[in-house]
Amino acid sequence: MNPDNAKPTPEPPKKSRPTLIEIVFILILLGLLAALTFPTIGKPVIYLYPEHEQETEVRLDYAGKLIALYPEMDKALGGWKVTAHPDGRLVDTRDGKEYSYLFWEGEGDNHWDLSTGFVVKGADTKAFL
Repeated sequence: MNPDNAKPTPEPPKKSRPTLIEIVFILILLGLLAALTFPTIGKPVIYLYPEHEQETEVRLDYAGKLIALYPEMDKALGGWKVTAHPDGRLVDTRDGKEYSYLFWEGEGDNHWDLSTGFVVKGADTKAFL
């Protein structure tokens, strides 16, 4: 019996933890929502193979939100300034670091005009370029 003649304090209900299946389901839903809300615009990797070593500027003309850059681009230039080597090595002129490629990824709802351009078979690429 309770000495204070008080009613026993009920224990708060135990909170149940979500199961692994519920967590995975929620993550999938969040991923789908993000994909529908923020369409990703490609993941272009830029390789440069000049005939001779040369300083090169690669500028990015993109109106959407940039979400990934490698290496970080020069904001004032709107792109990268590198010394490109025939073997594909790229040396950032700002810090002297070496890279094999340039990369950017963006989000946006751009509608690309694909009514003009070129389609080249892989075997014909060398002659085309």
